[in-house]
Amino acid sequence: MKNYLLVFALVASAFTYSQNKITFSLGGDIRNCLVGSNPTENKPKADLLFKLTIQNDRMMEIGIGAEVFPHIDYTKVFVTVGRRINILNNFDIIGSVEPSIIDRTGTWGGESDGVDLYRSYVSAGASLTLRYKPFNNIFFEAQGNFTYREDLKARYNESKPLKPSLYFSIGIDLSKKIRRWK
Repeated sequence: MKNYLLVFALVASAFTYSQNKITFSLGGDIRNCLVGSNPTENKPKADLLFKLTIQNDRMMEIGIGAEVFPHIDYTKVFVTVGRRINILNNFDIIGSVEPSIIDRTGTWGGESDGVDLYRSYVSAGASLTLRYKPFNNIFFEAQGNFTYREDLKARYNESKPLKPSLYFSIGIDLSKKIRRWK
């Protein structure tokens, strides 16, 4: 986590001179939160996404975030670098790449005879996000994501470890609040 914060701080400092927006969003994987999936025995479980981004006047976006899915002992910390395209006044599309570290803890998979299986895996993904901003400081996002799940390949010898997810988030533009502090 310290390494991610350092990378974010270095990249953010390069963007700061031309930064015009800082945003924070909170959301979740819609399927896991509403109906569940195989790992949750098709029961709804919290699979949350947190993201802090900086946008510059050149339509670039960088950020740091985390996906936390406690039910399956899964945490993904990622850096996102993307390009924003305004398609209508209140709509943007953001394409991004996301190098990440996936942490698995506990006895995930249930085959460990009670032994803690803590492991970290380097991974990567790509996202396409549709952002709608109906109000001045509030926005909504729908994010389609594909992540190469090295953890599944290592633990279960998964033959197709590229996994899709769909997240919905609500966010806030923090720029005006931060400018007030200066």
